[in-house]
Amino acid sequence: MSRKVLSLAPQLPPLLVLGTGASNLRQVFGENIGQVLIGYMAGLRVSFAVATGAIGLATLASLCLRRERLDVDKVKEAGGGV
Repeated sequence: MSRKVLSLAPQLPPLLVLGTGASNLRQVFGENIGQVLIGYMAGLRVSFAVATGAIGLATLASLCLRRERLDVDKVKEAGGGV
């Protein structure tokens, strides 16, 4: 995100961009809000892509696991309510 914002608006201090909360962006950056929002969207896109990849890997890993029933008596002994 910071690279994208710095390429679009090099006059903005990177620490200010990263330290400003999402609800205060319009008040802090005023006329530069367009460049900052583009940078934020780029960062969100990357984080969603990473999360989607992790979900895909978890799904594939779950397909490789053995499926078996839980032993109800052992669950009760361990403190689980059934």
